[in-house]
This record gives sequence, C-alpha cells and structure tokens, in this order.
Amino acid sequence: MTLSETTIELLDFIKQNPNPTLLDSDLLAHTYQNLIDTLIEHNHLYYIESSPIISDYEYDQLFSYLKNIEEIAPHLITSNSPTQSLIGQISEGFAKADHRTPLLSLENSYNAQDLTNRDTRIKKILEKSDQNCSFFYRLEPKFDGISCEIIYQ
Repeated sequence: MTLSETTIELLDFIKQNPNPTLLDSDLLAHTYQNLIDTLIEHNHLYYIESSPIISDYEYDQLFSYLKNIEEIAPHLITSNSPTQSLIGQISEGFAKADHRTPLLSLENSYNAQDLTNRDTRIKKILEKSDQNCSFFYRLEPKFDGISCEIIYQ
C-alpha cells in the first residue's frame, strides 16, 4: 500500500472512530503503530524533502489522533513516536537563532473559533499571574517550512 493510500485509510478510520477510547486494545496498538509509521514518512517528506503530499490540516488530524492514543494508553508510547521528538527529521540547512520576542504559534488554528479559544486561554493565564499587563496580537499568514524573523538595522 502506498503512503497516500495508507494516509487516506487512516483519515477515514479517524472519521469513523473519533474516540480512540472505544477501540479494543489490539486495534488501538495497530492503529498507533500505523500512525507512527505514516507520520514518520510524512515528516521526512515535509522536513527533509520539502515535498509534502498532504495538507497541514490532514497531518494535524493524524498527529492529534496519535496524541490522543498516547494520552489514553501511555504504555504504548515509543521513542520513535513523532510526539516525542523531531531530532533527525529536520533539514540541517538552517541556523537556529534567539528571538527578542518569542514567535508563538497559534497551535493549529483553522478558524475564528480557534482564535477566540486561544485568546480565552491566554487571558485566563494572565488573570492567574501577578503581572498586570496588556497585550496585542499580530496575526500573519503562515508559510510552511520555516519560521523567520527579519530585523532591519
């Protein structure tokens, strides 16, 4: 079976079985390993080859389901799970740099409700802190593959 076929099969499976807690232990373990193998291949295509064959949204569905399985069955977690590390899966061609202001991700936000939920979480965190601060958002389109901050001097 090709990677594309396996991916389609997994995405269909996730749609039909949105709650992994309802899977029997054998099917859960099989699905878990299948997700790992599939995501490792997609990571290679994305991070090394710069040639992804699925959308970010589809990848996020697979990755999220993998994380859900790990939450309900931590005994299944293996060191090669994409949730554990991306070491060895990222192209060596880019240098790391410290940023004066952190570049924060919107954690897979796909619509206005996701942004509203993120805003609510941030406000709750700030309410609990001793800091009285104000903040603002700057939303910019995400371009796949790299985070970049350019400072003109």
